[in-house]
Amino acid sequence: MKPDILFKKSKEMELYNYYYAINKRSYGADFSKSFSRDFIEKIKGKAFEDVKDVLKQKICEDYSRQEEKIDVILWSVKERWEKIENEFFKRLEKIFGKPFLAKNVVIYATILNRCDYNCNVNDAFLKISIQWPESSLKTIMHELLHFMFHWHYWDFCKKI
Repeated sequence: MKPDILFKKSKEMELYNYYYAINKRSYGADFSKSFSRDFIEKIKGKAFEDVKDVLKQKICEDYSRQEEKIDVILWSVKERWEKIENEFFKRLEKIFGKPFLAKNVVIYATILNRCDYNCNVNDAFLKISIQWPESSLKTIMHELLHFMFHWHYWDFCKKI
């Protein structure tokens, strides 16, 4: 089953991405390099609710400089994705021999190079970085493969 793929931008989604880029290392990667030392000191080690307003202000500043670029990249990636998505999902389900479970997947553009995802069937999303628009289709396909693995094989792997 091919889901509806929605391309969006969201300052709200950036809140958590900025926060975790500073406060959490993923697979050894340090995503905090995108920020000034002063900004990192305001956020690092603090509770999310305590720094939410500081994060919002920074995101608004970044969006004011990058929003046109975000819009152009989202439009371009969406246009390229629509040309391949039917074939991609047909092949994905053939490879796995299992259905794609989410009815909708939202693809958010992020200013950062940290692209998290949520494979929850009812709230599936992934992010693509505006820093690497040329690799966005590969990122989308890669993350959708993660979704299939989580849905169909994660529990099995945890047992062994």
